[in-house]
Amino acid sequence: MSCYLAISGRDVWNPSNRVAEIFIGHAHVVARAYSMESGIGDIIDDECEIDHRLFLEFTSSLATSHEGSNNHPLRELLEGVIAVGLVLLARAGDSLDGLGIKEQAYWQERSARIAAGMPPG
Repeated sequence: MSCYLAISGRDVWNPSNRVAEIFIGHAHVVARAYSMESGIGDIIDDECEIDHRLFLEFTSSLATSHEGSNNHPLRELLEGVIAVGLVLLARAGDSLDGLGIKEQAYWQERSARIAAGMPPG
C-alpha cells in the first residue's frame, strides 16, 4: 500500500504508508516543538493534502532555524523534514531561490539525493 501526498491538488509523492506516516509524524512533532503549523493534513483513505502556503512557510522557517543553530543533534533532526519538504515544494513548482535559504548548494545536493528515492505521485 502507498499514500499520495498532494500540494494544491498536484500529487507530489507516493511513498509507502509506513514512510508517509513517519514523515508526517516527524513533521507534526517538529511543528509542535516550534509552535507552528506544518500545513500537512492527516492521511485519509491513503491520501494526504498539504496546504501549500503553510508548508512553504514551515519548511523555510525550519531551514532558517537549521542555518542559525550550532546544535548538531537538532540540525540532524531537522534535516530530514527540510530535505523531503524541499523536494515536495520543488515538485509543486517552488524553487530554493524564493525561500530565502542561505545554504542553497547544500540543500540542492541533499534534496537531489533524496528525490531519487521518492516516487512522484
